[in-house]
Amino acid sequence: MNLVKFLIIFFLVAVHHDLFACKCLPPKSVKEEMNNSDAVLVGRVLKKEVVRINDSAKLMGNDSTGHPVFEEYVIMRYEIAVEKMYKGRATKSTVFVYTGSGGGDCGFHFELGGRYIIYANTAFYSLGFKFPSGENIFYTSTCTRTAAYTENEMEEIKTCLKN
Repeated sequence: MNLVKFLIIFFLVAVHHDLFACKCLPPKSVKEEMNNSDAVLVGRVLKKEVVRINDSAKLMGNDSTGHPVFEEYVIMRYEIAVEKMYKGRATKSTVFVYTGSGGGDCGFHFELGGRYIIYANTAFYSLGFKFPSGENIFYTSTCTRTAAYTENEMEEIKTCLKN
């Protein structure tokens, strides 16, 4: 009987992990990623903030006082000091880069003070819900080539820009 319980629990944990795991297409080349991104930049992380967004289209019920409760998205907002924009436009020396908070949403984890090459887009939709947008606001994920700064990646970017 204990073996049956163990197998059931093991199966549920394994399935649960797969249901919430981030799934990305195979990695793109630098050229493909640059073509698919609205912005490519190098910057340093200045600030990290947790952002909670209520989706008013998805009513979950009412709280104990009778007020409506809506589905909530938790995402991360990073303030990035822009060193160089290789694609796209920023009207200020800092931009905001949004990404998922983790737990299977493909959110990219930036370290405060870290220097990154960021491949990003200007609009983001998830499950039919549009997240914040505007000037100097970008989105990225682990499904892009966004990563800690390396000279090799920079050389590939510069080569793509020449061609």
